[in-house]
Amino acid sequence: DTDFETATRSIATSYFAGGRATGALFSGNGMEGQFNWHAGVMNNGTYTGSAQANDGTDMSFTAGASFGSGGNSEAWSEGDLAHGGNMTWISGVTLTQANDVDLQTVNVFGAIKTGSGIAAQVEFWTEDSDANDTTDSGFHVQGSYTMAQSGNWQPGFVARISTLDLEGTAGDSEATEALLGLNAYYAGHNLKTQLQVRQTNVDVAGADADSTSVDLMFTLVF
Repeated sequence: DTDFETATRSIATSYFAGGRATGALFSGNGMEGQFNWHAGVMNNGTYTGSAQANDGTDMSFTAGASFGSGGNSEAWSEGDLAHGGNMTWISGVTLTQANDVDLQTVNVFGAIKTGSGIAAQVEFWTEDSDANDTTDSGFHVQGSYTMAQSGNWQPGFVARISTLDLEGTAGDSEATEALLGLNAYYAGHNLKTQLQVRQTNVDVAGADADSTSVDLMFTLVF
């Protein structure tokens, strides 16, 4: 999980896909790798705030598929660093049933690389709670331009917008995030420096809160 153009994940990604689960996952592909699928079963939740209860009677399930020329979502990396001259893309959907808290989540995503340094991606979530009779949703859209390799480094620029819309018994909550980043790649995603400025606004039951953060991260993978 180091092939990212930003130092932090979007607020939507962190909320809907910020956890991990123990279980079993099966995957496969067809059409010369352009079609990929997965199906899994787990005995705890993947969502943020999960109690991680390991009750075998509350098994949760997930299934999804993706299609495109960029391989599966595990192989996809952010940004068009290669400047390969050929367009690559991926799109897909994942469904999750979290039985321990009666949640149904739908995740739809898509991404593209032009082959000339321009890349873009979009991801959307919607989550229904049978227990609370609520529906939460969120999305992010991200675009970037990475220059060609110049000497020992490769500069890149990235921008992202993300939103959250949450329903609750005490009132609805909304959050927005805007991010601008400057990256320096020395050996692709394996050796890079990332600088970003992020503005976040959170509205909880009519009460606003704004925050601005500056993040600097250095990554070395070997």
